[in-house]
Amino acid sequence: MKKQLQLAGVAILCLFAITSQSQNPQVTAKNYADILVKSFGVTNPENAVDADLTNYAVMRTNIGVLNSSTLKLGWSQVGSNEETAALEFQNDNGALSLDVLQTMTLALYDSNDKQVGKQEGFDFSDASVVQGTSRYKIRISPKHSALNIASIRIKIAGLASLENRIRIYNAALANGCPGIRGGSIFAQHNVSNANNAISDDQKDFATLNPPLLSGDAYLDLAFTSPPSAGKLVTFQLGEGTVVLNADLLQKITCTVYDTDGNVVASQSGFDLADADVLGGGRFNLDVSTPDGSYQVGRGRVRIAGLLNVLTTLKVYDIVGHIPCNTNIAQGIATSNLTVQSLANLQVYPNPFHAYAVLDFKNISNNNYHITITDKAGKVVEQRTFSGAGSVKILEEAEVGVYFIKISSGSMVETRKVIKL
Repeated sequence: MKKQLQLAGVAILCLFAITSQSQNPQVTAKNYADILVKSFGVTNPENAVDADLTNYAVMRTNIGVLNSSTLKLGWSQVGSNEETAALEFQNDNGALSLDVLQTMTLALYDSNDKQVGKQEGFDFSDASVVQGTSRYKIRISPKHSALNIASIRIKIAGLASLENRIRIYNAALANGCPGIRGGSIFAQHNVSNANNAISDDQKDFATLNPPLLSGDAYLDLAFTSPPSAGKLVTFQLGEGTVVLNADLLQKITCTVYDTDGNVVASQSGFDLADADVLGGGRFNLDVSTPDGSYQVGRGRVRIAGLLNVLTTLKVYDIVGHIPCNTNIAQGIATSNLTVQSLANLQVYPNPFHAYAVLDFKNISNNNYHITITDKAGKVVEQRTFSGAGSVKILEEAEVGVYFIKISSGSMVETRKVIKL
């Protein structure tokens, strides 16, 4: 009898646990923000980091565009390279509108609280519905895939005639925005353990050893899959015998070559503002490559010796970046709002004065339908374009913010431009 009562008690406890879990679903993934950094104008801000999907924080502003509300959430486990952040939210007083999305600003920060990504103003193409709910997710990427994410700041502004209230359920890290890493050694001079710079272990590094007083050391890392033109190339470096300082950065030169061996970009004389400091003596230096029809073949990092100081420099890797799709990321639910990307579509200049140009030269020949709306959602231009080439837009438009929707079959892309 005693044993039967014990079994019954266990069964009741199990049933209670199952019932509690079904009524209060918990987020167990390690990639959810779990630190409340700060808040202003937020009700129950701790609900955004409690791993409970049934409750939420409410950001609220009064009527008037000068009012604002801010919520900053952090991760106790800082994101790794090639991750993006996704915010799960819902309008608190009615259906989600373009006006509400336009008031939202998201910013990303690394472990040193340095801003590594920001977007002001969103539209419906930026949002994806969480299946089975009335909630949405918006994804924001850092400036490039070599940057880590430690916190996200959400800010909403007031509306001219309505109180603005947004429910914040959680923020999560998701895979995405990948980079292409160096795969082989092309050339080296005064380098030890060169192959460590192309190792799968991201803790490995090669070491540049320039001679004392004069001379240099360099390492060329080649891409197995060449990145396209017009993207950032990041050199992932680390302190050797000298801590990171202005004198050290002045001695570093980063050069990018195309697949034919021609120099397409080079930068030397870096300063502290150019370095993305990652901690642990590691830092990134970025080189922008110009637009064109070439492919990036390799990158060279070179360091000259410092007078009276034995100088070494660690080289961890080189990364060529590719475009990030704003809506599609691992771990983010998709819906009919989720789109594929016309990744190589270019819109320039932005901001612009007389007109902007849509450039289809680097994507497959196709038929494209273009719809341009203003900030209020009013259609100001519509046209159809066929084949590879370019087209001028918004020549007669007034000064303001515009959204360009380009569709071709199942592919849809929306870009935001500003006319000054």
